[in-house]
Amino acid sequence: MRFIQWLTIFFLIFMLQLPAGAEDTTEVADKIQQRYETIQSFEADFTQRLTRAAIGTTTETKGRIWFQRPALVRWETREPEEAMETIVVTEDAVWDYLHELNTVNQMPVEQLLNSRTLMRFLTGSANLVEDFRVEGVWDGQEKLAEHWADSGLMLFRLVPHEPEPGMLFAYIGVEPETFILRRIMTVDFQGNGNEIHLENLTVDVDLDANLFTFTPPEGAVVNESMQ
Repeated sequence: MRFIQWLTIFFLIFMLQLPAGAEDTTEVADKIQQRYETIQSFEADFTQRLTRAAIGTTTETKGRIWFQRPALVRWETREPEEAMETIVVTEDAVWDYLHELNTVNQMPVEQLLNSRTLMRFLTGSANLVEDFRVEGVWDGQEKLAEHWADSGLMLFRLVPHEPEPGMLFAYIGVEPETFILRRIMTVDFQGNGNEIHLENLTVDVDLDANLFTFTPPEGAVVNESMQ
């Protein structure tokens, strides 16, 4: 479930590069879709914060992410050292390497990405109007605005028409000058928050194909999973 939540955030990040000139939420949704269809690749630094509602704790990690169409991903958690993790999504498998444990979890893409919404993103057929209700104002906005007070971002809420356990709804923060997405936070059915802050984002870059290959390190324990 943790991994599926991560992928939900990732594909929302890829999808939500907001173009300038959107005047209302309907127009925003249409132009998001148009922009999504043009992006071939991107890379960025990230900060991820995971909040556990039941116990009131927050953990923070930092790293870098790369994406190449149609569905190649490399995600490197680099800080703190004990949380170092490399996730590589290839054409036919997902590799999740936990550095400290020297353990690799391998799973089929089809088994992992069993979310209807995620598969629509991956195939390039996602439609924001069909999958979400986009809201510019909502109850509780002030709390998030306070949380992101130093960001200067415009705020939106995405409510899935068909909610899933890993995402009841999501918040996004967009630069008003460039309409580029910089922050996103998903909330699951238990009230846990998964927040990503992107920096140094570059789209349509030439990426080394080796980024999207993975060979287990010597001596690593490899676990194959169908779940």
